[in-house]
Amino acid sequence: MKAQFAIQSGARGGQIDLLGQTFISVGRHPECHLRFDPEGDLDVSSRHATITFESGFFVLRDLDSTNGTFVNGSRLTGEHLLADDDLLQFGANGPKAQFKIVRGPAAAPAAAAGVPVAGTAIYRPSSDAEIPGLNPAPPVRTPDRSARPPASPAAPPPAGIRVTSGNRGPTEAAAARSKGSTTVRVKAEVARQTKTLRNALFGLGGLIVLLAGAAVWQRIASGREIEAQRLVLLGQVDSLMNEVNAMAAGAQSLREALDSTQATAVRLKAQLDQGQRDPATLDSLRQQLNAAVKHQRNLSSAAALDARSIAANNTDATAIIFVQFQNGHTFTGSAFAVKTDASGGLLLTNKHVVVDSAGNPPLKIGVAFNGSSQNFRAELVRAHPVADVALIRVLVDKGIPTVARLATTPAQVGDPVAMIGFPLGLDLPMGGDWTAAGVRATLTLGTASKVLSTVLQIDGYGAEGSSGSPVFNRAGEVVGLIQGGQAGTNGRVLFAVPIRYGQELIGGN
Repeated sequence: MKAQFAIQSGARGGQIDLLGQTFISVGRHPECHLRFDPEGDLDVSSRHATITFESGFFVLRDLDSTNGTFVNGSRLTGEHLLADDDLLQFGANGPKAQFKIVRGPAAAPAAAAGVPVAGTAIYRPSSDAEIPGLNPAPPVRTPDRSARPPASPAAPPPAGIRVTSGNRGPTEAAAARSKGSTTVRVKAEVARQTKTLRNALFGLGGLIVLLAGAAVWQRIASGREIEAQRLVLLGQVDSLMNEVNAMAAGAQSLREALDSTQATAVRLKAQLDQGQRDPATLDSLRQQLNAAVKHQRNLSSAAALDARSIAANNTDATAIIFVQFQNGHTFTGSAFAVKTDASGGLLLTNKHVVVDSAGNPPLKIGVAFNGSSQNFRAELVRAHPVADVALIRVLVDKGIPTVARLATTPAQVGDPVAMIGFPLGLDLPMGGDWTAAGVRATLTLGTASKVLSTVLQIDGYGAEGSSGSPVFNRAGEVVGLIQGGQAGTNGRVLFAVPIRYGQELIGGN
């Protein structure tokens, strides 16, 4: 039994999520199962609500969210047992989603007896006479002339004429012979024409039966081909699900992405299990499966990355920065340290984080490193004239941890990458005060899908919103820094600035 959410409004309006977990978290945080856009759905809290499957029911609970959870227009104050077509809203002005319970695929229709294609009944006549419109014409019958009516008594001959009994004259005999010959010829001609017509009818009937049989065979062959395609797709879906399950055992950092791929595979399998045989629908399912398989291949590539080692060597060098401008607006972003000295060190981040749209510098900059609850003062050193990169200096009375190294060669298409940053700013798992617990960076994985001289495109998983995060290659070298994500992809497509622009800024210090 699964939970389906048809999202009706907000940044993800029109999308459908099918989730099979017994515990479903809802919110904007990348680790949530039912995840809303971290930048477009701001009425949704980072950890907004949960849905658990208990004793055969889906139970909705609000996690003390800022803007509340609503069911069918009423604000949730306790637990709610979800039912089909419940309308959920996360925040009074937040996105809406219609809930539905998916109770397993319907059984495919039983096959007709003797028919090899499941669910397709083929008419098989037992004889030619059972085919409508093919009943042979009745045989031509000739009249029976053996039973003749008795001759009427002859009139008495005129007086004076002698009649000899039992004898015919020459003229009468010839007429009788002529009459008999004509009757025989008529019978023979009728029999010949009847035989020709019967043979023609039999030939036409045989041809029609042959054509009908060919049409039936073509339908059977076509049905077998479509069924074979369906079974091939089912096999590919099963293979995809097995890969996901195998990877899930040893790749905790890919759990969210694996859940997404598994949900897609479960949905495709349910549709194929219903015995779908429409060619257009099968083609659509094939395209969706190809996209899911491509996504899985990217995950397999990312799984080959030694994420544990990259995190151990670089996480402490990442920081969240707080920027306040002259108009009072405050923003957060990510940064990473590249140089250290006795008075602090240098960090790279995005120019759009520390310079407003009019090109004005910030009023204040604060920096808090991973695991720390201390906010250090920082200042803008310089911004790149072309690229979205800026260099800042943090002011402390001691050295700071830095990333292991910067790459000297650009990333290549297909390379696995890792990103470390702060996707949702100060939001902590299950809530909490960052000044007490310290800020915590998030590690996410991805694959370089396009490499240009000015931009690096990444198929990533949940890192949208972490502007300034470092991007590491397989060797643990920084190849770029995140600058944003493609709208509507929920963090699946990210863009990064190549690290060479950052190196240009560092060169003067």
